[in-house]
Amino acid sequence: TPYDMTLTVSTVQAGVTLSSDLDFSIAVVGSDSPHLLRPEVISTPPSGATVGKEYVYNAEAVTLRPSQNQAGRQYRWYLDEAPQGMEVDETSGRITWLPEASDDGTTQFVTLRVVDELTAMGIQRFAIETFPIDRPVELVNQLPNAWPASLPLSLPVFARDPDGHALSYELTTATDLPLPSDSIGMSINENGTIEWDAPEAGIYPIKIWVYESDNPSVRYDFNHTLEISSNDFNLAPYFVSAPYGQTASKDHLFSFQLEAADYDMAGALTFSGPNVSSSGLFEWTPTTIDSQTFTVTVTDSTRSSNTTFSLSVIENSAPDLEDQSTSTGIGRAVQYQVEAGEPDQEPLTFSLGDGAANIDGGLFIDPISGELTWLEPDQTRTIPVIAEDIHGLKMIQTMTM
Repeated sequence: TPYDMTLTVSTVQAGVTLSSDLDFSIAVVGSDSPHLLRPEVISTPPSGATVGKEYVYNAEAVTLRPSQNQAGRQYRWYLDEAPQGMEVDETSGRITWLPEASDDGTTQFVTLRVVDELTAMGIQRFAIETFPIDRPVELVNQLPNAWPASLPLSLPVFARDPDGHALSYELTTATDLPLPSDSIGMSINENGTIEWDAPEAGIYPIKIWVYESDNPSVRYDFNHTLEISSNDFNLAPYFVSAPYGQTASKDHLFSFQLEAADYDMAGALTFSGPNVSSSGLFEWTPTTIDSQTFTVTVTDSTRSSNTTFSLSVIENSAPDLEDQSTSTGIGRAVQYQVEAGEPDQEPLTFSLGDGAANIDGGLFIDPISGELTWLEPDQTRTIPVIAEDIHGLKMIQTMTM
């Protein structure tokens, strides 16, 4: 229901009253209204930049309401915090920045704001490390040299950009020519998986091209020779994810669930290596400031594969969330400022933990300010609140409202 309002401001000067009116409307909506649903930035920004090379990030957002058509959404993009010279296209969300020599070795903080046509707002906060030279893309999984012709070819290529750029893929012959589609049915899809529904026996020298999706002129190539064999054999499993290029905080537990897959599903997968369980859970609490390299193995019934990753250890203190509690009446909207401290004086991001999604009545928290809003409280609840620093170190506190 809309309510028309008039706000009047007045003053008296020399016995004469002067005033001015402002007319506006307030629309009262239910807690499940799309007016109250905030857009969310769903894209991942590159975490590194190179001096003299343009930094590009195409931000994307969505308003999470399954019943609505996202195609009609209109967003405006703004930079609330950014290094000097960084710009964002207000309508597309494309961010560009050219780091200078003075930026080398610095960490730049960015706060990106997206506003939809209903003026609901979403925030993404991230950090960018600046390096003097470009760090190349690398392949992190071991591609098999042979493949049985009896099995449709589905060969994922996992490439990693140390700076976190989104990547795209292309496949050519080893001499940079397009693959002859009349004799070779091999192709690579947008996710980097090499496919061939009915592979034919033979030896195929190929070249895999990996390039930055937002800046296609930055390209890397990897040569590989694949034999399609008429014999059947067990293929080794491969790693899907590992903590490549991540940072650990001294004296704080670092944990990561390793993931692997098997081309031909030849038995259950078992992990082994330092600080890793048989199910692939890696846990480590560093005690010194340095960089440490780990090699872990995944094994199926007969074959195995390895992957190696390094963790840089930094001095970093966890956010401090104060004990929180407040009260309100049933059906009476409440706003509460979550209090948190950051010993390292770095930005924090706030969110709600597991279980909060099951609380009805329009419960949400501002990711930047930490202001928690509950529009229609129904009963006493315990609400998990998370404060996270830019290095991924979290503090979880359960508050009672």
